[in-house]
Amino acid sequence: NLRSVDVVSPVDEDFVFLFFPETERKQVEKAVERIKKNIGLDLVEGVASYPEDGKSSRELFDSLVKIMNDKLLPIIEI
Repeated sequence: NLRSVDVVSPVDEDFVFLFFPETERKQVEKAVERIKKNIGLDLVEGVASYPEDGKSSRELFDSLVKIMNDKLLPIIEI
């Protein structure tokens, strides 16, 4: 499900960041659904996309934190 340009970055035992460079949001959402289906776990995911959600790495990270905090109890303070 991942290409050689995609990046998997474990954060801790409960969090993993997946980076899909130069990939449109719809394609990322499809990839995430395939991953969820293949590993058979109920995952909570968030997608932050350049440039819609931010034009810098910090803006993208902040957008992703907001998306995840809206889905979960706030877990990350900015």
